[in-house]
Formats: sequence, C-alpha cells, structure tokens
Amino acid sequence: NNLAYYLTQEVNHMMSTDDQVIYQLGKLPKPINNQRACTTCAHLLNCSIYQRKQSDIVYQENHVMKTLVPETLQHLAESDLNYFTH
Repeated sequence: NNLAYYLTQEVNHMMSTDDQVIYQLGKLPKPINNQRACTTCAHLLNCSIYQRKQSDIVYQENHVMKTLVPETLQHLAESDLNYFTH
C-alpha cells in the first residue's frame, strides 16, 4: 500500500558540526500537477513548505508547483520555514 509506505517515513534529525540540529524530512510521493486542485487545497501551505525543504524535487517546466510554491511562501522568511519543519 503506497499510503502506508509514505506514512511510515520518519523525520530524522542529526547534529551539525556547529551543534545545530538538522532535520531531514521523510519522503512523500511526487506532487500532483493540477492547477485547480492545488490552488484551492487546504494543505497548500504545508505542502509548499515541505516541497521547499526537499532538496531533491525538480519540477518540469510546466509543473504548477514550480510557480505555486514560491507564490505561496513569498511572505515567509527562512526562519519561518525552519520553524515549521523542526
């Protein structure tokens, strides 16, 4: 079951060399590419924060999240994003 697999992925944390805690988020499936569904989704902010913090996500040129994530998060500072993902 795909959903069960992704729900079992945990957030890992480790200490950096300067004694800062670094969090590695669990993996989720690739984001959907649906303008209508994503722009009205109640989870858009959380989804955008999660995608921004995932360094391995590469969007195709026409993927809706390529523009929607920055637009959704433009009012947040990096410290705000770190707060939500710790």
